Amino acid sequence: MGEIFCRYREAKAQELKPSSLKNLDSVIRKIPDFPRSDISPEAAKAISQYLLRSFSRDSARRALQQLGAACNWAVERGELEANPFDALQLKPQKKRPKVDPFSEKERDRIIAEFERDPIHRHYAGFVRFLFLTGCRTSEAVGLRWGDCDREFIKFCSPVVEGIRLNSTKTGEVRRFPINSQLRELLESIRPDGVESDRPVFTSKSGDLVSPNNFLRRHWKPVLEKVAIAYRPQYNTRHSFATFCLTQGESPARVAQWIGDSVPTLMRYYAGYISGEIPNF
Repeated sequence: MGEIFCRYREAKAQELKPSSLKNLDSVIRKIPDFPRSDISPEAAKAISQYLLRSFSRDSARRALQQLGAACNWAVERGELEANPFDALQLKPQKKRPKVDPFSEKERDRIIAEFERDPIHRHYAGFVRFLFLTGCRTSEAVGLRWGDCDREFIKFCSPVVEGIRLNSTKTGEVRRFPINSQLRELLESIRPDGVESDRPVFTSKSGDLVSPNNFLRRHWKPVLEKVAIAYRPQYNTRHSFATFCLTQGESPARVAQWIGDSVPTLMRYYAGYISGEIPNF
């Protein structure tokens, strides 16, 4: 099993996104602990039971899905007669994403603490930008000065797992209008004579921002310091969307701004659209 899966991973290295390759690598790390190394219906069943005992159902489901894909690949190449994982695939559990936005007061306290604390001050602009745009973290990390002018920001090349992609999650280039607050922020942090391909936001060492390092070393300590219930920086996106909806912006416009579909926006944020039941 290990040999086939590693060759499958190598074959897919050029066509899969970094996040997908990361998932394959997580399976490779599990393989040495599998109860059996052969490929048979009995071995597949034993591996399935091991995964369900040792990991969460969702992690086990993803691992079985990837093992099945590797075996299908081997079947197509004539290396296996059949895929023993076919009958062992688990259905995903449908979960409604938890929308837990920061309030306006919480937002302001978080930004103020980033601006005040010398340990975290370097990322104050990054945090303000996330709150002001509702963009995905990967989009903010990938933003370059050449993607910004006085009227619009162009989200087109997010950075995921340190690798720059040539399209956003939806596969489209998204133009985000710049208001006065956002223009002021960008003008205040723009270096003189900056090159167009230079990232707008960087780490303290000048490299691309690592979302995981930022979350652990800066975001979480700041929330603890200002006594705000922990939510990851991705929830700045929820905060932007809910704030716009409560201010009366149309769902279609908000969906366009954040790069989501209107049905998705309505499914998760409809409760934040204010209004009274009309008289008939």
